[in-house]
Amino acid sequence: MLHLSDYLVIGFYLLFMLALGPVFKSFSRNASDYFRGGGNMAWWIAAASMFMTGFSAWTYTGAAGKIYYSGLFFLTLPIANFCGTVFPVFFTAHKFRQMRVITGAEAVRNRFGRINEQVITWLPMPFNIIFGGISLYTIALFMSCVFPNELQWLNQGAFNEFATSLGIDGGMLFLIIVLTTIIVVMTMLGGSWAATAGDFIQMLILVVVSLAVVLLILYSDNLGGTGKSIGGFSGLVKAVSSKPELVDWNQFSRWWILIPYLVTLILNQTILGNSLAAGASRFVFVKTGKDARKICAISWLAALPHTFIIMIPPLTCAVLFTLPELKELYPKMGNPQEASFIHIASLALPQGLLGLLVCGIFAATLTSMNSGLNATAGSIIRNIYLPLINPHASETKQLHLGRLFTAVLGILYALVAIFFATLKDLQLYELVLITATCTGIPQAVPMMLGMFHKKAPDWAAWSTLAVGFTFSLLLAAVLTKENLATWFAACNLNSNELNDLKLAITTGILISVCVLWFYGTMLFPDRRSAEVKKRVNQFFDDMNRPIDPETECSGEEYNSDARQFFTIGMLALVYGISILALLVFDNAPAGRIAILGCGGFVTALGAWLLYLGKRKNRRPAEKSVAAKLELQEEEA
Repeated sequence: MLHLSDYLVIGFYLLFMLALGPVFKSFSRNASDYFRGGGNMAWWIAAASMFMTGFSAWTYTGAAGKIYYSGLFFLTLPIANFCGTVFPVFFTAHKFRQMRVITGAEAVRNRFGRINEQVITWLPMPFNIIFGGISLYTIALFMSCVFPNELQWLNQGAFNEFATSLGIDGGMLFLIIVLTTIIVVMTMLGGSWAATAGDFIQMLILVVVSLAVVLLILYSDNLGGTGKSIGGFSGLVKAVSSKPELVDWNQFSRWWILIPYLVTLILNQTILGNSLAAGASRFVFVKTGKDARKICAISWLAALPHTFIIMIPPLTCAVLFTLPELKELYPKMGNPQEASFIHIASLALPQGLLGLLVCGIFAATLTSMNSGLNATAGSIIRNIYLPLINPHASETKQLHLGRLFTAVLGILYALVAIFFATLKDLQLYELVLITATCTGIPQAVPMMLGMFHKKAPDWAAWSTLAVGFTFSLLLAAVLTKENLATWFAACNLNSNELNDLKLAITTGILISVCVLWFYGTMLFPDRRSAEVKKRVNQFFDDMNRPIDPETECSGEEYNSDARQFFTIGMLALVYGISILALLVFDNAPAGRIAILGCGGFVTALGAWLLYLGKRKNRRPAEKSVAAKLELQEEEA
């Protein structure tokens, strides 16, 4: 149950996020600044953003429900993501940054030409808008569950009549409008700086509140007055081990299905994460290839321990609360196990920190939406407007149009969210998901392999996409669960095994077909013009040439490291103090310690960043004085 302090925390967070747009507006002086932070962003800011993109509201609802139901079997997905990230750390992250582009589609153009640039720009755009709207709808639905009583006043009067005419209730429409406004203003004014740098503050919120939840759950003697406790980490391990359904993977998939499922999932994550368009857009923010490797490695190493932190609350809930109990507590939820994280956290967290958890869950979804808005607007301006409509557009015009299209895309997000809120049957969502999956691997395979094979012609990219998409549609029609159940009738496969087997076979065949076709295109005589060969050679030269930050990165004051340290440090300091202010509310000693720990950590980190910023400011002055003294000595 939320208290006054929780409402204050949520209100302050929303205002804080709204203020990030004006705060970072002065950081964007041209298109490069607006869409990729000028390629001059501190590595630790970009690392926080990359870490945050791995989480969303689904992490704390859908994923929590999966953990509650399947226990440690959930680890198959984090393991695949973890293994898939190894490849860019060692082989591609630095190459992506060294491509020296502003958007991922520009890298595609430099390698495969303008036709493929347009294909890669236009193809994912409708999916990005739809998935952005779905994310907005999901977080609005989550917030409506958090404030069921507080939104009742919106279900009456003229506003409710207007909402009813759209097919949704007034509370949901109100939330969609408010959340869209915050996201659009923040991204439209601040661009990539607000979207990416703001992720650092949101990461702090997510990490500190997750740790607080875990510690309070593990070591509480009486969770929320229920008389239940787990008895520390050792007690949790013992309780989980006693439940075979939480530890025995064979109960969900036999090993002869699980192994190919894991192998193909790892291959899928590796290919999707290393394609030109996706990879280049992830690493364009930092200064050098070395920084790109660094942020990839840090997000890689941080994701796995944080996964275990996320798993502890729903595992504890699975041990302490049965599904019938959750059904009784959350009768309106079709899948009450998806409330396992929120329920156990609400019992453990003191006043104020529960509101902070809501903010953390909101932040997890906000991150991907901000980045999606900025990246899609960047593609429209840099890869459609600039090459096709106005090649001579000034930096100022690109900046203004970027903000305009950010607002337009935000409105489209809201319209999609309203549309999905009116649907009773989400078959359209399933259709969109299937279509996006069918184009994912066929698009990513040539974009990854093209980085390593200079001989591949331009048409290898779009033809592999066409062949792969055709095969994926055929596989979707043939490899149905019903057909698989018939073919493997002797094995008596359960529903989960049929899903895993379908995914493994589909992914394996699709990757094989796309790889074979791509390499097959190189068997044809090389008829590329001298101009095309020159462009491809230039792409490989740039990609393999390290960046010299002294000559290639802007040294202007508004993009300096000192300013980044100071701005982020000040934001962290303000937010940390706001958390410490929760100590004025009445809480148990353990709750006060949790608030002190969360607020103290964020405040101390903010103060440390301010100190580092001051040191950064002193160094150029000291170097300038030293240089003058050296010059005077030489003249003497």
